[in-house]
Amino acid sequence: MKSYLDNKKKYISLFHTLIRGFSLLLQLLFIKLSINKVSPDQFNIVIIIQTFISLSGIFDFGQPVIAQTFALKSKNSYFAFKKSLKILFFSIGLIFISLFSVFFILGFNSQGILNQTQIFNLFLLLGVSSAFLLLANLATRIAFSSRFGYLLSSVLALPPIINFLYLKYFLRDFSGYNLSILVLTTFLLSSILTLIIFFIKYYKEKNKSISKKFLYVSQKKVLKEGLKVWGASAIGSIILQSDNFILWIVSPSSLVQYYLAMKFANVFLFLVSLDLPRIFSQITLSNELSKIKKLIFLQHIKIVIVSFLTFVSIKLLTNVIWGDSNVGIGLSFLVSLYVFVRSSSDFFSYSLQAIEEYKLPLLYLPFQLAITYCLAIVFVPNIGSLGMVISHLIGFLFTASWILPYYFLKKYQKRLTA
Repeated sequence: MKSYLDNKKKYISLFHTLIRGFSLLLQLLFIKLSINKVSPDQFNIVIIIQTFISLSGIFDFGQPVIAQTFALKSKNSYFAFKKSLKILFFSIGLIFISLFSVFFILGFNSQGILNQTQIFNLFLLLGVSSAFLLLANLATRIAFSSRFGYLLSSVLALPPIINFLYLKYFLRDFSGYNLSILVLTTFLLSSILTLIIFFIKYYKEKNKSISKKFLYVSQKKVLKEGLKVWGASAIGSIILQSDNFILWIVSPSSLVQYYLAMKFANVFLFLVSLDLPRIFSQITLSNELSKIKKLIFLQHIKIVIVSFLTFVSIKLLTNVIWGDSNVGIGLSFLVSLYVFVRSSSDFFSYSLQAIEEYKLPLLYLPFQLAITYCLAIVFVPNIGSLGMVISHLIGFLFTASWILPYYFLKKYQKRLTA
């Protein structure tokens, strides 16, 4: 019976990995197909909409991390969701204020591509979709307290699949507006479906008894802890977006090579990160150092394999999707090394969050940011896109790649002896 359950868990995890990978592939094919169907100006509308959707996570104030910890310790996922809900309602208000401020300030400068009604419709649907996606991400992160999170995460992976199939076989009126409506609608529907499944599973916990220790945790404390996570995430995003600020000074051909290589590196990084919310739960609930060391070893075996696959496949994949990409061996090697270093750092970052250590990233990330940007300003003008990857690598190697594992093991051992 135990063997059957273990196999079932493996199949659930494997299905989740496959559907997320398939979703990423179809997202790339959707971009390629869209470029062939509409003009660059029209496709820019889709890019802007997708960028806004992806940025909606900056309004979560770290609540998914705090809520998952709360769910694991209180053993009440419904209560954990409800505890963070008031804060996210405030976040949703900020989303709508931000969007409509942009609409009234810039919305009338559409250069004839969209009329005012279309712009208003997109902003309204973008706000609604972002709000539901914010709530769906919260529900999914809480659900990773068990393997049920894999199901919700798989539902959130459906939009790129539906988008590609609808564009290829059903859409007849091709325009940036219609493609944007399609993208926003699928995000909205998948988010609503995720929330429905979450409440079907956990609504029964509404009247479940809960320890006073968790019942009377103040909203202020939940927000305060969440803001620590949010602050670290914000600095991390600025570091990872450094190429958008620096690479404009390189030649167009070098820029294309870099973005093609990093696009596929991000696919591999994403695949490695799929199990991190579940690993978060295992570390939170574990009280054995030997199990934690085994978890670290197994995760890094996976990271080594994925990094090697990145190196051997990145040139092939870029050639298959975009033709002769001219991505060289040197860039492929550096990018695969970046995948290893960043994946390892992401693992230990999640591990620290799992034991409720939120302050460390706020201390070292400003130094990593300074190192990355200063080196990029020096290296990129001289060696192009290679300089950007080297800057990222040195930034990680001098900070996160050794600080995080050292501090995690030290704090974990201290927790065991407390």
